[in-house]
Amino acid sequence: MLKQRRKCFICGNSHGELLFNDYWKGSGCDQVEVGIRICLDCGMVLQDPIVPDSIMSKWYSQIGNYANPSRNGKPSIAKVAAVDHQIEHLKKYVSKPGNAFQVGCSDGYTLSRFKEEGWQVGGVDPSPIAAEVSNVLYGIKPTVGFFENYTPKTGEKYDLIILTHVLEHLYDPVLSLKKCLELLAPEGELLIEVPALTHPENWSISFFTFEHVNYFSQISMENSLRKSGFSIQGEWNVHLERKDYPVMTCIAKKDTTKKVSSIISDYKKAKNSCEYFLKNVNAMWVNIDKHLSREFKKITHIVIWAAGIHTSQLLANTSIESNIVIDYLVDMDPQKRDFKLGEYDIRDPDSINFNDPTLGIVISSFEAEDEIYKTIISKVNLKANVIRLHKQE
Repeated sequence: MLKQRRKCFICGNSHGELLFNDYWKGSGCDQVEVGIRICLDCGMVLQDPIVPDSIMSKWYSQIGNYANPSRNGKPSIAKVAAVDHQIEHLKKYVSKPGNAFQVGCSDGYTLSRFKEEGWQVGGVDPSPIAAEVSNVLYGIKPTVGFFENYTPKTGEKYDLIILTHVLEHLYDPVLSLKKCLELLAPEGELLIEVPALTHPENWSISFFTFEHVNYFSQISMENSLRKSGFSIQGEWNVHLERKDYPVMTCIAKKDTTKKVSSIISDYKKAKNSCEYFLKNVNAMWVNIDKHLSREFKKITHIVIWAAGIHTSQLLANTSIESNIVIDYLVDMDPQKRDFKLGEYDIRDPDSINFNDPTLGIVISSFEAEDEIYKTIISKVNLKANVIRLHKQE
């Protein structure tokens, strides 16, 4: 039986049901053990075994890049739409701008939009590269570091703390929420958005990922908020941010009248959603493996385009490494090129010999597959074989 390595931050129990366990190669780190467990008592879905803090800290500060290097730091259409939605949801409950602070502010785009709405803005992010993009593009200078270590100016309180797509990354969200409680003004509020543990038919193939260590349902998020001294204001807004990415958005306010002991279990529903997804995703990987075997009959070696989580899962869930020679990986993010993914070099896409008919270029991305494909087929005298995994030809 696998030894549990993490206590549930909601109910404190460490006994749970292991949903899956695997070993992934990640950019800039050796092979790491990753598992997903569901707490038997409250139904919280956790990464357990969890990626060690030393590896994750290195990932966020040196490797993981949320600053959109392929678009020169500019936000995607999906990101613009997401922030539009977050601001509109906030306006239902908050009418007057004040002092806003974002945890995990990344490239500064979200803060720039709040600044346009009249908010005074600030933030913290572990990536110095993302912080530089924020400063260059939007004139916003966030503190570089982790929120757990953040200390505001003496006596400074915030009217709004923005926690959009950050709680799923934190090792102890309750501890961070309690810190938010201390930093908020008396009538201050939280804007929260996280991936939703609902509608598993819409989850992408990489829904369970290296970077996300918590997977929230509405019930488990409400449990977390109650334990931290908050309660939901109004209603949840659950929607698809992309066709493969359900998210849920809420506003939370200080509420110390709620009893911490009132934990509601979401075990059955959460388990059903996860098992439905895992059954389907396993079948998807089997199909991808068969597709690759057919494509490899035409070529002698490959380059894998994209050095992210999808590639980690591709290597773990298929027989690709035993069936073909992998020359190296390529990625648009220059930050990743200082590292390896497992034993594989990560290079600039311009290093590919697009005129080699014996070469296969495997596009290893779900979200960006179309974008990468268009980039490759635009090359002059393209003779290499382009292999798509999700829109198979």
